[in-house]
Amino acid sequence: MAGYFAFPPPGSAAAPSTFRQTLGDTDVNALHSSESQRQPQERSQYAEQKTETQAQARAQRQQLEREQIRLGEMEWVRAGGWLRDASGRKDKARTEQVRAEVRLVDEERKTLERWDAYEARWNALLSSTTPVTFADMPWPASPPPSSAEDLASDVISEFFLGPLLVRSSTVVMKDRIRTSILRWHPDKLSAIVSRTVEGDLDSVRAGINTVFHVLRSLQDLERSMDIPA
Repeated sequence: MAGYFAFPPPGSAAAPSTFRQTLGDTDVNALHSSESQRQPQERSQYAEQKTETQAQARAQRQQLEREQIRLGEMEWVRAGGWLRDASGRKDKARTEQVRAEVRLVDEERKTLERWDAYEARWNALLSSTTPVTFADMPWPASPPPSSAEDLASDVISEFFLGPLLVRSSTVVMKDRIRTSILRWHPDKLSAIVSRTVEGDLDSVRAGINTVFHVLRSLQDLERSMDIPA
């Protein structure tokens, strides 16, 4: 039977050669027609994708160039230079605008560095087993307080909320307050208090309570702001 399918004998039910030829031509023509319709569409889609990719790359280059120019202007003005207009004259308005941006950028950098130093002090305190003094505590105040009486409410509030005003910040007020309350809760700091030297014990406890109460006040404020009118 295998030979039958390979070489059908005379009088078998195999399709006539003319029919097979016609069927084959029809299939080929249909294939060519489908390809001729699909190819322009594919070329059009490819062209669109290529154009979009080129546009995105061009936009990224332009953004990078603008950023490089901005940073260059800031460094020039920070060094005391003046920006000039197309005629070569001092552009006082533009220079003052860049000076204001330099002051803001420098202030934001200092704020973030202050917060990073605060977190580093917390990590050092928690990883240590040595006795603790008042000065060892990572108090949320700048400059660092010398006693619990130096921990003013407005100074503490600004320390916690100031970094949230930095333009690159992604932290929200609610999260900052919640995590800080958990950290400064007197019950959570019992291990730290137990390591505190006797002479600083009262001032450390007073400072912890002050920070905690300021944070609770900030939490109440945040909740009142979150209530719809």
